[in-house]
Amino acid sequence: MPALPVPGRFDDLLDSTILANLATIGPDGAPQVNPIWFLRDGETILFGVKGDTQKLRNIQRDPRVALSFLSPTDPGLYLELRGEIVEIFPYDDLSFVNILAHKYTGKDVTFGKVGEPRFRMTFVPSRWTGQ
Repeated sequence: MPALPVPGRFDDLLDSTILANLATIGPDGAPQVNPIWFLRDGETILFGVKGDTQKLRNIQRDPRVALSFLSPTDPGLYLELRGEIVEIFPYDDLSFVNILAHKYTGKDVTFGKVGEPRFRMTFVPSRWTGQ
């Protein structure tokens, strides 16, 4: 896997509304993969998780994760990023999830409620692969 930076030819994937696949490491060492909404913020990727989920517990125990992105129009175009979660920021309103919702749907979320524990994750990639 090459070191950073990720080549610009992957910008369209990272700026698109495709879902990323988040791989975390479960308590028994097995991978767990979930599709997620994400935002690129410079060289980092931001995404959110609800409280009391297995992926949150996995990340709290082991911050190493991988994200994969597959082009919806070109199945030969993909990107995988490996790295670590460097910040877990708790919030209990819908502020960050609404930012994500606006990217993906153009409007505020229609699920969830204020007061539910949520966490904004900051992922910093250290390696990439793709074609």
